Amino acid sequence: MGGGYHGGFGRKTDFYVGENGQVLPGKYKKWIGVSRREHLLRSIKNANLMKAIDALYRPGSFIGDGGTASVLKFEKRTGEHVSRNPEGHYIKAQEMTRFLKNKVLKENLSNKDRKMANKVIRQLQYALLEWEDRI
Repeated sequence: MGGGYHGGFGRKTDFYVGENGQVLPGKYKKWIGVSRREHLLRSIKNANLMKAIDALYRPGSFIGDGGTASVLKFEKRTGEHVSRNPEGHYIKAQEMTRFLKNKVLKENLSNKDRKMANKVIRQLQYALLEWEDRI
């Protein structure tokens, strides 16, 4: 992750560039975090839970913990959208919550995988509630 300044017309613009090339203005520095993607994928055994984590934690994402819930909170609190569709992360969070509840949690999961699935569901639900101004 690199930071920088771009001088133009006598102004300095503070920004950060993620590994994926995504640029984030410096005023959002507090949102920059470390992705948990690889750690989560290494710790999961269930194939469908792995698919969910793979979809929710995209490679190179650096907002919060790199997950959809963090990005959704970022978009709500800052008004900045990092997807092409302004409701893209909201829809993804809804769909993945349903997938985790209706598919993954109904499978024979290890205790560790079940705990992880429930934690991810809680994170998504909280972000959705915030997006909907219900908290």
